[in-house]
Amino acid sequence: MRHWQAQWLSSASSIIEAPPQTASALISSGLGVGLLTHALASPGLKKGDLVEITVQDIPRLQRESVLVYRTADSPLPTAVNEWLRFLQEEARQYCLA
Repeated sequence: MRHWQAQWLSSASSIIEAPPQTASALISSGLGVGLLTHALASPGLKKGDLVEITVQDIPRLQRESVLVYRTADSPLPTAVNEWLRFLQEEARQYCLA
């Protein structure tokens, strides 16, 4: 465990903000609950190590993200275009596009 992680864990506060992978590791170790991206939580959910908490009467949480690439890398490689097509299909499937 890194020094800053130990400091957070030993603080009097019951709420901490941690990098996503650290938060996931803390939750998986049984040290609390947290808000994770579905992509980060998915392996633990599938294995049954984590359980999704359903909260009633609150709006669906949404995270704004931006896809970026270096201009020196244009045009986009074929693999990136295939990934973008996959994301677009996922967005259509979940009515996000």
